[in-house]
Amino acid sequence: MFRKPIGKRLPGNLALASVHSSLTRIAYSRQLKTLALLAAAAVFFTVFLSPGMAGSQQYGAPKVPYFSILANNGQTYSPEYLKGNVVLIMFWATWCPYCKKAMPHMSTIASEYSNAPFTLLGICGSKDREAWQNYIQQHQLRWPQYWDSDLRMTHLFGARGIPNFFLIDKDGYLVAHWVGWDDSLTSRVQKLIDHALAQPRRQ
Repeated sequence: MFRKPIGKRLPGNLALASVHSSLTRIAYSRQLKTLALLAAAAVFFTVFLSPGMAGSQQYGAPKVPYFSILANNGQTYSPEYLKGNVVLIMFWATWCPYCKKAMPHMSTIASEYSNAPFTLLGICGSKDREAWQNYIQQHQLRWPQYWDSDLRMTHLFGARGIPNFFLIDKDGYLVAHWVGWDDSLTSRVQKLIDHALAQPRRQ
């Protein structure tokens, strides 16, 4: 197993740095399944914008890379389309037990913010399309999902380990990033979403 600093440059220039520019480190292995198991022991959380702080741009938060994906609801999502919305992207897989644990909380968040300028996107890196479709139906995931069969989005965001979350503000800047899931995170994530929703658009 190797260790990699969060602040290291990742594909798409999505470099993750701490608010105070100090480097934290995130454990990872070459196998996503091993990483999913590691997520049970700890959740790695980097906040670029937290309640009470000024705009994330002031703290050097990176802008997310360009992407264009066709989700299972027939809608094409891109940074341009999502502009004006706070966006939470969840990278997951059908075999991941901690992804399964997070799903009810994600569905709750999707429902609670359904009337807000907020979008929750699921990116699944599983190889079996049928298993992905069955999982969505079985767990009643009613928020948009994308099958990342070639792991293009996974590599673009440098999403090592699952579940892997990226919270993005109305102008496409990263607000927070975390790997793993713990049920206690729900209220913290909702506070971050609320704060991002309350911020005005950049001029």
